[in-house]
Amino acid sequence: MEEPLDLNGNLGFFEIEKTEGAYEFFNNNIKYINLFDFYYFLDAIEDSNNDVNKELSDRKITEILYEYAINDA
Repeated sequence: MEEPLDLNGNLGFFEIEKTEGAYEFFNNNIKYINLFDFYYFLDAIEDSNNDVNKELSDRKITEILYEYAINDA
């Protein structure tokens, strides 16, 4: 996510070869912060489709993931 981190901020997706796994990454003079491991992100998307979570709105899922990334990760 672009800095400053904000729930409505811009996302960027970069290959691990480009970021070299760094937590902070600059691309075209824009600073990005890695919110989660890519595989965690894929698991979270898959989990969002399970019976318990399928009732949640996309916005609520986004809020939950954002809060996790900012406060718990």
